[in-house]
Amino acid sequence: MNKSSLKSHLLISSSILVIIGIIAIYSSSTPIGISKYHDGAHFLKIYLAHLPVGIILFWYYAHLPREKLMRQSRLYILVAAVLLLLVFPPLGHKINGSYRWIKIISLSFQPSELAKFAIILYSSYYISKHRDIKRYSIILPIITLLLIIAVLVVLEPDFGNAVIILLIGFLMLIAADAKIVHIFITGGLLAASAAFVMISSPYRLNRIAAYLHPWENSRTIGYQAVQSIVAIGSGGLTGKGLGNSDARLFFLPDAYNDYIFSIISEETGFLGSTVVIAIFIYFLIICAKILFRASDKFDRMTAFGITMLFASESVFNMMVVTGLLPPKGIVLPFISYGGTAMLINFMMLGILYRIAEK
Repeated sequence: MNKSSLKSHLLISSSILVIIGIIAIYSSSTPIGISKYHDGAHFLKIYLAHLPVGIILFWYYAHLPREKLMRQSRLYILVAAVLLLLVFPPLGHKINGSYRWIKIISLSFQPSELAKFAIILYSSYYISKHRDIKRYSIILPIITLLLIIAVLVVLEPDFGNAVIILLIGFLMLIAADAKIVHIFITGGLLAASAAFVMISSPYRLNRIAAYLHPWENSRTIGYQAVQSIVAIGSGGLTGKGLGNSDARLFFLPDAYNDYIFSIISEETGFLGSTVVIAIFIYFLIICAKILFRASDKFDRMTAFGITMLFASESVFNMMVVTGLLPPKGIVLPFISYGGTAMLINFMMLGILYRIAEK
């Protein structure tokens, strides 16, 4: 596949996902839009308002020279860390018990989404500048940085995105040929720490209980998981039709956000959800092909990190809504409602487009 074909397939596959997102957001958010804002298209309008900004960011990063992006990577990680510190009052905005957003007037921003992007860029820059990545003393600074960013995200609390940040960081180190034993030792210590954090938090213990025994807690902590599974199962083979979801009628919380795949499955059935999964696979294959075309280490590591982020978010989101993972706030790329995530996705898409150009 030549570079022109790669770029076309990247744009086509991502555009299809965005179109699916537009349809799904409108369908899943209409009842709550009418109830809270007297406008069934309220959330769709906000999503669409972000699209022109996303397209501008895509164009900017598609034409941003590699050397300039490398220099900017240090600034991104610094800004991400500062914003994660500012996510608490007075700038922080609390939703569902978590301080994950910075809100100024009517504009809100989710720093953890920027943090994932910044970690990919800075890790790629750091790895490309150090040849002897097998020495633990070389990878220790980047591991320390990963831990600092992850801890700041956990404090929001946002355990799901903290796991994503650590996963992407360690996968990038492994791909860069760091010693597996170093990664496993560090990963083991982190796993033990994560287990301690989980058992010491009633909030997270409830989520584990909801995951292990959702039907026994279907009216309390397992409610969301049960409603998601019911929605998916009720879609049958061909679904109930667009706009005919029952779960969106205030039965399933976050129907237009983290659990949007449940609504897609209910309205389009097994066949429709399979098509969506197939499009994601097609998109990720194109991302992987671009990765293997990268001509230098920085671009190769950046493309690898972006591809792994898209893949892990997609897989984790679908596993959560089908009850295979405990509930956690991880969006479905290009489809879930969320302005910050969408803008960051367009930025990463632009970088992949530039790499495919070479």
